[in-house]
Amino acid sequence: LLLLLCGVRVKVAFAESDSGGGVCYFFNHNSHLDLFLVPLLGLPRTRTIITEGVKRILPLHLCNLGIDVLYIPDSDKSAARVAFFRQVSEDLRANRYSVICSPEGRHEFLREIAPFNRGVFHMAMAARAPIERLYFDIPAAIDPLESFDMRCGVVTLRTLGRVDMRDWELEELPERIRDVRGDYVAALAAA
Repeated sequence: LLLLLCGVRVKVAFAESDSGGGVCYFFNHNSHLDLFLVPLLGLPRTRTIITEGVKRILPLHLCNLGIDVLYIPDSDKSAARVAFFRQVSEDLRANRYSVICSPEGRHEFLREIAPFNRGVFHMAMAARAPIERLYFDIPAAIDPLESFDMRCGVVTLRTLGRVDMRDWELEELPERIRDVRGDYVAALAAA
């Protein structure tokens, strides 16, 4: 409703497919608009992974309590992050729910794709869950980046396709991550 009141229309240009188990939905995280776009996807049995730093923003934290988010420890807490990813991997395998997160992690919002973190890829590999690559196409003219100055326009949410990780090997992970990120970089360049 807030987006509509601000003149932002959202077009969802993909259909959810049933994988028969948990899926790791990845998205490009380039704007504060993302906070409003993720819930609009309406992905069933899907929990959002978000930085624990959001807990310091009380209204946002209270909203997140209602949607059962998973708070990932900040990057300076390495042992806690590893434990978090292990637990989520186990839950994905056992409970067959899905997660949505950004492999870019926490960063300054720019009109580019930030470097990808390895943790979410390790999590997906350990869970043997496919990655569905979602792309949030926010035109530069309406992208508020770090602000909440929303402008009228259309945001398109689409998929860059699903990646089956079952044949991925740990030794090739840096190359595979580079390939996945490259698809996002190409999508942004084409926008």
